[in-house]
Amino acid sequence: MRLLTAMTAISLVLAVPGGALLAQERVSPELSARIDGVSDAESEALRLEQLNVSVVVHGSLAYTEMTAKFANPSNETLEGNFVLALPKGSVVTGYALDVEGRLIDGVLQPRDKARQAYEDRVAGAIDPGLAEVDFSDKFETRVYPILPRNGRTIRVRFVSPLDSDLSYLLPLENSAVGAYSIEVSGVRPAGRTGFRWENEGLTWRAEGTDQIDGRISFKADRDDTLVVSQHPGEGKFFELSGRAPAPAVPDKTTELTILWDRSVSRLDDDVRREAEIASNLAAQLGVDEVTIHVFDSISSETATVPATNLRRELRRVRYVGGTSYAGLAEAIKDTSGLCVLFTDGRVTIGDRESLPSAGCRIVTMSSGPEVDRAWLSGQARLTGSDFVDLKQVNNREAIAAILRPSSMPKALDSTGNAIEIVSLPESVGRFRIAGPVPVDGVVVLNGEQFLAPRGTPQTFRGPGALWAQQHLALNRDTLGTQGLAQEARRWSIAVPGVSFIVLETPEDYAQSDFVPPDNYPKNLRSDYDELRAEIDGDQAEREEEHLARVRSSWEDRKEWWARKIDSRATYAEGASEEAEAAAEEPLAEPPPPAEVGPSPVSIPEVSEEAIQASASVSPVGAVSADSYEDSGDYIVVTGSRIVAPEPEPGLGSITVREWSADRPYIATWDEAGDNWLSVVEATEKEQGTIPLFYLDLAEWHFKNGRALEARKAALAALELPTRDNQTVEIVAQRLLRYGDFDGAIWLLERLVDREGDRPQPSMALAQAFAARGRATDTRADVVQAQEIMAEVGLKLWPERYELVNEIALGEANALVTELGGADAVGVTLASEFIADLPVDVRVVAVWNTPRTDLDLWVREPSGTDVGFSNQSSTAGGRYTHDLTQGHGPEEYMIRRAPDGTYRIEVNTFSADRLNPNGPSVVTVRLIRDFGTPTQREETIDVEMVPDEDDDRRFIGEIVVE
Repeated sequence: MRLLTAMTAISLVLAVPGGALLAQERVSPELSARIDGVSDAESEALRLEQLNVSVVVHGSLAYTEMTAKFANPSNETLEGNFVLALPKGSVVTGYALDVEGRLIDGVLQPRDKARQAYEDRVAGAIDPGLAEVDFSDKFETRVYPILPRNGRTIRVRFVSPLDSDLSYLLPLENSAVGAYSIEVSGVRPAGRTGFRWENEGLTWRAEGTDQIDGRISFKADRDDTLVVSQHPGEGKFFELSGRAPAPAVPDKTTELTILWDRSVSRLDDDVRREAEIASNLAAQLGVDEVTIHVFDSISSETATVPATNLRRELRRVRYVGGTSYAGLAEAIKDTSGLCVLFTDGRVTIGDRESLPSAGCRIVTMSSGPEVDRAWLSGQARLTGSDFVDLKQVNNREAIAAILRPSSMPKALDSTGNAIEIVSLPESVGRFRIAGPVPVDGVVVLNGEQFLAPRGTPQTFRGPGALWAQQHLALNRDTLGTQGLAQEARRWSIAVPGVSFIVLETPEDYAQSDFVPPDNYPKNLRSDYDELRAEIDGDQAEREEEHLARVRSSWEDRKEWWARKIDSRATYAEGASEEAEAAAEEPLAEPPPPAEVGPSPVSIPEVSEEAIQASASVSPVGAVSADSYEDSGDYIVVTGSRIVAPEPEPGLGSITVREWSADRPYIATWDEAGDNWLSVVEATEKEQGTIPLFYLDLAEWHFKNGRALEARKAALAALELPTRDNQTVEIVAQRLLRYGDFDGAIWLLERLVDREGDRPQPSMALAQAFAARGRATDTRADVVQAQEIMAEVGLKLWPERYELVNEIALGEANALVTELGGADAVGVTLASEFIADLPVDVRVVAVWNTPRTDLDLWVREPSGTDVGFSNQSSTAGGRYTHDLTQGHGPEEYMIRRAPDGTYRIEVNTFSADRLNPNGPSVVTVRLIRDFGTPTQREETIDVEMVPDEDDDRRFIGEIVVE
C-alpha cells in the first residue's frame, strides 16, 4: 500500500516598498532530505534534477505553475523536503504528486487527519507524503519515499496579486539544478534578473543547467476595465481598479487609541519601529494625550499617557502570554476617532471577535514574519480603513496610510445590497478590488454601473481564490476543522489547518475516508466506490461487534471487582507468601451507584495561593471526618508539582515533592531572587525558541506562588512556530492545574475538533469539565463531563484505541456516582454499563506522542510489580490494558489496598521511529478512593526522554496506612 502527499506551508510575503521580496538569506528553492524520514538522519544526496516554471498574467493577477523533479542517486530511501519562497499574498490553488508516472492532484483534508495518515505510513516504511499551509510565506512539500536511484515529481500552482505598482517577483536563487526552463506569457520580463530571455510573440522563455540564480520579475500595464473570469463551480468573479475619490484627512484634534498586542509571538516583530510610528502619528495628529490598551491572553490594561511619552511607554512593554482578542471589542466600544491595532492577527486562545462594533475607525498594522493578513485586512476594511504591512512601506508611508480612510469604494449590486469584496494592493489614491459578480452582472461603485460581459468568460481561479482566502479567514473560528476543510475544498485553496494529500491505491483512499481527486483514473475510482460502499455497508455489523466487545470487557471489570481479597493488612510490606496466596472468593454483582446526592465541593475564587492549593488537591465530594477511615494516607509525587497545604481534618494528607528540572536556566532563575524578571527576560532571548522553555518557566512561576504568571508562560508556548497539538495538550493540562479551567476547556475543545479520531482529547475534556464543576459548584459541568465520558466509553474508535472504552466507562461511572447515582438527573450512560465500582487506589497514565509505547508500572507493598507483563497481583491489583501505539491511557487499580507504599514508575518501551530522540510528556493521575464521595487526586506531568538502558522513571508514591 502506498500513500503519497505534499506538505505546503504558505503565508504572507515579506516585502519592501516597490514590491521587492524581502526573502530570508537562504537558497530558494531549497531541497533537503532525511534517510527513511527519521528525524536527525540528514542526507545530502537528494538532487533537484529538473525545474519548470510558467507564469501567466490575467488582469492584475499572476498564475504560476512550478514542476520539480527530484533525483536520488544514493543507496538510501529518502524523504525529500522542498521549500520555495512565494510572491507576496499568494494563494496555493493546487498540488500534485507523481503516482506511477502520472501526476495525481492532491485533495484537501483537515491538517491533523492528513498528518496522521502521512506519519503512520512513513513509520511503517510505506509510501507517504504531507501538505500543509501556515502564515510564514513559503511553500513546503515533503515527499516519501524517494527510492534509491529513482526520482519523484511534484507540481504546485498558485495565484499572486501583483503589487501596488503591478509588479511580480519570484526569486529562484542559489539553487543547484540539473536543468531548468522558465516561461512568462502576456508580459515582458524585466532585464538584468539573472536569466537570458528569448521570445516568441508575447511568450518569453529562459533555460539553463547546473545552477539557477535569478528572479522572475516583470511589471504589467495598468488596465482599469472590468475583468471577469469563471471560478470552477462557483460562478463569475470580477477584478476592477480605478481612481478613488480624494478621502478626507482626519481632524488634527482627533482622539487616538493604540491597541498593543504584548503576546510572546510579538518578540520577533519590529516593535521599536512600531513604537516610533505610533509616536510620530500622535505628533502629526497634534493630540496631547493618547490612550494605550495593552493586552495578552490573560489580562489587559488601559492607560492615558502624554503624547510625548508614548514612544517610551510602548518600548517599556513586557511581552508575555499568548494572544487573545476576547474583550477587545468591548474595551473600545465607546472610543471615537482613530484606533491603531498593532498585532499579527494570530490567536492563541479564545475566538477572534469582529471589531467593527467599536466606535473608532480601526487601522490594523503588523511588522511580524507570521501574519494573518486576510483577517487583519478584513477587520480594517469593515471600519473603512486598511491593513498596513510594515514590511512593504517606510514609516512616512505607514503614517500616511493610517491617516487616510480606505480608498476602497463600497461595491453594491443593482438593488443596493453590499457585495463582499477583497481589496488588492494598489498605489495611493487608487483602488483595486475583486469579488463575486451579482446574478444580473451589474456592479455599482461610487454610483457608476459596471456591466459584466454576457456569456461564459475564461476559466481562472485567481479572483475567487483571493476572495475565498479572506472570506475563510473572517469565518474560520465558526467553521470548525471539518467546516474549514469543506470550504477549502469548495474553493480549491490551501489555508492554515487544511492539508493537501495524494494517495495511490483505492484502498488507501477508502480506509482514510478521503474522496479521490477528479483526475484519479476512472478504473481506480470505480474500485474506490466499491470499497467505500462495502465499508459503509459493514458499519452496522462492526458497531454491533464492537458493542459486544465493550460488554465483555465491562463484565470482566465487574468480575474482577467482585472478587474477595483478604484484608489490606494481610498484604502489607513483608507479608508471608502464604498470606499472599490466600483464596479468593467471588462476591455478589456490584450494585448501581447509590443515591449519594450531587454535592461536589465548592472552591470559590480566591488568591493565587489558594489557586495553587486547589490545583494541588482535587477532592470530588464533601465527607465528614468520622466517615473516612484512612486518615494517614498520603501521596508523594515527583515532576511538575509543589507541596500542597494541609487538608481538612479527617481527609488525610497529600504531600508532593518539589518540581525540579536540570535545565541550567532554571538554576539561574533560582539564584536571581527578587531580580527574577530581568534574568528571565535575558534567558528568554537565548532559549525562548521552543515550547519547553515556556513550560519550564510556567512551572517555575507556579512553584514560587505566581499562578497568574504561570498561566501566561504556559500560553506563551503556543505562540512559537514549533507549537503543535502535543503542545496544546500539555498547556491545557497545565492550565487545569494552575486554576484556569475556562482556558483549559477552550483548548481541549479545539483539540477534540482537530483530533476527533482518537479518544484521549475527549477524555481530557471531560475531566476538565468535571474539575471546573467541582471548583465552581456547577452541576451542569459535571453532567457535561459524564456525557462526554459515556460517549467515549461506547464509541467505536480506530483499532489502535479499542482498549480505551473500558477505562472511559470506569471514569463515566465515577461521574455517575458524583451526580447522585443511576437515577440522578443528567445521567446519560446506558444502564447496562452502570455499576458502582469504587477502588482504594487508581493510577492512570496518558502521554502526548503517537507511535510511542510508554509503560505504567506500580510496585505494591509486597514488592510485586504490576504492569504490561504482570497484569494482576494476588493482592487484587489490576493493570487494565497495554496500549502500544501512542497516547495511552494505561491504568492500574486495586479495590482494597493493603497498607504500605505503592511506587509508581513509567518507562519508554519504544520511542517514535520518526523522532527517536524526541521526549514524550506523560501525564499521571494518582487517585485515592476513586468513585467515592471522598475521591481526591494528584495530576502531574513528567518529561520522558528515551534512554539506552530502558530504565523506569520514578513518578511518585501513594502511601496507605
